[in-house]
Amino acid sequence: DDLTVNDGVTVRSEASYIWLQAGDILTVQPGATVQAATYIRLSADSGNADAAGGQINLYGTFIAPDPIQVYGNSDQDTILHDIANGDDGYIFTMDGRGDTDFYQFEIDTADRWTANVHDSGANDDGVDRLEINGTDNDDLFLLRKGFVAFINEGIDGNGDGYDDYVRVNYDESVNGRLRVNAYAGDDAFYVDDNSAITTLDGGDHSDYFQFGQLFKSERVAGTDTGILPGDEFETVETTRGFLSNGIS
Repeated sequence: DDLTVNDGVTVRSEASYIWLQAGDILTVQPGATVQAATYIRLSADSGNADAAGGQINLYGTFIAPDPIQVYGNSDQDTILHDIANGDDGYIFTMDGRGDTDFYQFEIDTADRWTANVHDSGANDDGVDRLEINGTDNDDLFLLRKGFVAFINEGIDGNGDGYDDYVRVNYDESVNGRLRVNAYAGDDAFYVDDNSAITTLDGGDHSDYFQFGQLFKSERVAGTDTGILPGDEFETVETTRGFLSNGIS
């Protein structure tokens, strides 16, 4: 069965969590709101009653202090992310689980959110793919081992002194392909490394692709480098500086 939270509807828990489950398709429409005091969990293919798999369509507004959990099940599942409140800094954790799963993210100008994609299905159980779609403007993407970042140049919506960004974290469980589409605009891709077979599509207009960058020092965590623990990446020392892998 399908479950839809319609435009104009609010699902709210004032003291606890919200768990929405659908046997097939779960949709939160634009204009709908899901708000919990603790966490939100969204599940498709719940119960695994057939072999068809499930689909989760995230278009509405989600409000919760803890990461928003999104799960498939043991069949082929699709998770589509195009939220309306993209500038609120929310964190999504996504796991399609078994079989072949597809994760798709639509990015809008001024978005500010983070998604963690890890597919817990066995390595030989399906081919899991991740697709990230930019805008028709001049997009700036940064790829490093374990994540793709979309940088909103000149936009500081939360006032922290830095450009806002969208970040999609992933790992080797994306064993099919990572695809990043920039569409129209004069787009730029800076690639320090990757964790999956990767396709970059600049779309129309004049686009720029750079694989590997030179740095003054090794890319280790610390206040001097501005790199957080867990975001370190490999470089090779050269006569000009420290060169990132580009791809691996």
